Amino acid sequence: MCSTTPPQTVFITGANRGIGFELVKQLSKLRDPPKSIFATYRDKGGAKELFEFAKCNESVHPIQLDVRETDTYAKVVNEVASVVGDRGVNLLINNAAIGNFGPGSVFEDTPKEKLLEVFESNTVAPVMFTRAFIPLLEKGHGSGNGEPFTWSRACVLNISSMVGSIAIADSTALGGFPYRISKAALNMANKLMSIDLKKRNILAVAIHPGWVQTDMGGPNAPLSKQQSVSSLLSTFQKLTADDAGAFVSYDGTNIEF
Repeated sequence: MCSTTPPQTVFITGANRGIGFELVKQLSKLRDPPKSIFATYRDKGGAKELFEFAKCNESVHPIQLDVRETDTYAKVVNEVASVVGDRGVNLLINNAAIGNFGPGSVFEDTPKEKLLEVFESNTVAPVMFTRAFIPLLEKGHGSGNGEPFTWSRACVLNISSMVGSIAIADSTALGGFPYRISKAALNMANKLMSIDLKKRNILAVAIHPGWVQTDMGGPNAPLSKQQSVSSLLSTFQKLTADDAGAFVSYDGTNIEF
């Protein structure tokens, strides 16, 4: 059964711009918005809009985080726990990622360093960060409203990309070699995590947000940030235990791995 009841507590990585920041804004404007929205940024200089928004929305808590710095995760978990207490976290959105579609992004000229950098940010970090958040998610399940295995109880959403689908690799644009590999790996990581997390009453789903007009997607993308996130939120509400480990598009359709 799906849940239209919003989560009480949400944590979003990479939330100072693009899809992440738009998620913060639209979640804040729900009729029954979350009590706490934690929004991470890497550099304060690039998070001015986020801080301005937080000044007018007391439920929004900006948190500094570079997802590649795994030794800082415990500090972040403690900071969140000090605010939410026994409420825990209902929804974790692993959104932070590095794009790579310019020079050094095709098979012939991608350097090892770029492959490792993108893989660390886009694949390793979501796995390690989710693991660090398990205690908070378990508390979220215990305190959340709505049906189990929905976004309002305990849910991990890994923002992926259709270009990480192996099944349709021949029909999608060339380039983005490191990025596409990292997202294909994230989809597998999500599937494997979902098996373990389901035993803990936590739902895990990989989500394609569409080709969106962001710094990464560019101005020619067919979807605005507002359109993408509006559709994403609608899809989030419809997720159930049957979607555990799935790879889903922003409009709710399943994507082949």
